[in-house]
Amino acid sequence: MIGKKPVITYTSFTILKPTGDSFAYIFFDTDDLIPAAHKFFIDTLWKDANVPKIDAEKAAAFIKDLFPEFVDFKIE
Repeated sequence: MIGKKPVITYTSFTILKPTGDSFAYIFFDTDDLIPAAHKFFIDTLWKDANVPKIDAEKAAAFIKDLFPEFVDFKIE
């Protein structure tokens, strides 16, 4: 589930019954970040999560449109 606008909160949580992939992904600011992330999400949804390819492409397109709002490359 993806919200319409990102909200940043700083908290910790515990996953009581981990299932599936338990990974964190880090995207570095490169010239091809958005196309690379788009392809990454298509492949991950399609091949790893077994989402039908057409649906994975639609979901990845939605994520691609929201991706710039979730990314903050400012170093504080």
